[in-house]
Amino acid sequence: MGRVYIDKSTPSGRITAPPYKSHAIRVLFVSMASRTPITIENIPKSRDFDAAVRAVRCLGAEVHVGNGDKAVVYPPERIDPVCKAIDAGGSATVFKFASALASQAPEGRDVVVDGDPTLRRRPIDELVYSLRMLGSRVEFLVRDPYPPIRVYGGGWRRKEIKASASKSSQHISALMIAGLLSGGVDISISGGVVSRGFIWLTGWVIRSFGWIADLSNDLSRIRVYRDSDTPRKRSFRVMGDYTLAAYPIVASYVTSGSISVCGLDPPLSFTGDWSLFRYIEQLGSKVSYDPDSLCFNGFLDSVVGGEVDLADSPDLAPPLSVIGVFSERGVSISGVSHLRYKESNRLDSIVSVLRSFGVEASHDGSRILVHPSKVRAGSIYCPNDHRIAMMASILALVDGGAIENYRCVEKSWPGYWSVLESIGVRIRYS
Repeated sequence: MGRVYIDKSTPSGRITAPPYKSHAIRVLFVSMASRTPITIENIPKSRDFDAAVRAVRCLGAEVHVGNGDKAVVYPPERIDPVCKAIDAGGSATVFKFASALASQAPEGRDVVVDGDPTLRRRPIDELVYSLRMLGSRVEFLVRDPYPPIRVYGGGWRRKEIKASASKSSQHISALMIAGLLSGGVDISISGGVVSRGFIWLTGWVIRSFGWIADLSNDLSRIRVYRDSDTPRKRSFRVMGDYTLAAYPIVASYVTSGSISVCGLDPPLSFTGDWSLFRYIEQLGSKVSYDPDSLCFNGFLDSVVGGEVDLADSPDLAPPLSVIGVFSERGVSISGVSHLRYKESNRLDSIVSVLRSFGVEASHDGSRILVHPSKVRAGSIYCPNDHRIAMMASILALVDGGAIENYRCVEKSWPGYWSVLESIGVRIRYS
C-alpha cells in the first residue's frame, strides 16, 4: 500500500496538466462507431484509460498504443466480444460505456462486465433499467443493483427511451455512444440531471466526429445518430484536465507559491470541469489565464468565500473545499448529493480529510460546509479515491501530513507525486 509523508512546503515552478481522461475515454468509445482508423494524441497514462483500452479490445477493436502519447484505434466491422469478461477496474464510465456497447453484439453473444471493489459499491440501476427498456437482456450476477452484470447481444428493439439521471449521467452518455451503432437513439430525461457537463461533453465529442448530437438546453431531450459510416474527422488531441490541474492550482493559492499550470485549452462554452476558473471567481477571487500559452499563473486576490453549485461539475468539490479553508468567510458547496456514489462516499471522505487536518467542516447529504480554519498536520488513509489523496496532499503543504495508500492516484494521474516533487514539495516514502 505504502505511505507518503509531506513536509511543509512552498512549491513553485511550471508544470503541464495531464490529459483529460473523460475526454480521451469518450473519443476512444465513439471511435467504435467509425469504419476507419482513428488517431488519438495526448492520451492519458492512467488506470482508467488503460481499462478503456482493454474494454474496446474485448469488444473487437484493435488499439495500437505507442511508446509516446498516441493511440490508433482500428474499430471492428461490428461489436463482437472476443473475450468472456470486461474488467473496468475502478472506472464507472468505462463500465457503463462498455456495457451499452456490448448490447450491440450479435444475438447469442454475451459478456460479463465487472470492476474492482470500489466499482462494485456503485449502483448501476439506471443503466440496467435503460438497457432493458431498449430491449436488451441484462442480468445482475451478485446483487441488485450493483456490478457485475451479464450483457447479452442482440441490439436494441427500440430507438426511444425515457430515462432518469438523478444519481449519475454516465449511463446517458453510454446510451448516446451506443446509439451511434444502433441506428440512432432519442432520449427523454425526466426529473433532475446531475453532472450535466459530462453529457454536454459526450455530445461535443460526437459532433467533433461529424455526427449528429442534438441536445436541448435543459437536457430533457437528446437525439443522436450517425449520418455516415465514415467520420469527417479522424485525428483527435485530448485536452488538458482542469479537474486534476485544480490541485496544483489550489496549492499555489494556499502556500502563496508561484506555480504555472500549462496545457489547459481555453474553456469550452458549456459548463464542465473547465469551469474551475469561473467557480474561483464566483468565490470572490481572480485568476490569471493566458490563452496564448494555455497557462494558468496563480491567484491574484484572496478568496472571499460564498456558495457554489457543483451539480454539473461534482469532481471539483475536493479542491474547492480546500479553497474554502483559506477563504475569508468559508464556502458552501451545494448540488453534490451524488458524490456518495463516487469511488468512495466522497461527501464523507471530503469532510473526514478536512477534519483530519483540523478544519471545521460538515455535510448534510447534499451540501458541504467548510469554515475558515487553522490547518494543522494530519494523517489519512486513502479510501481508493484518487481525488481524496490529492486533496489531502494540498492540505499537507501547510503544516505537514501523511497519506497511506498513496498509489490510489494512479487511477487518473500516476505521475502526481513526481510532479509535486518537481515543483519543490518535500516528500518522503515508506
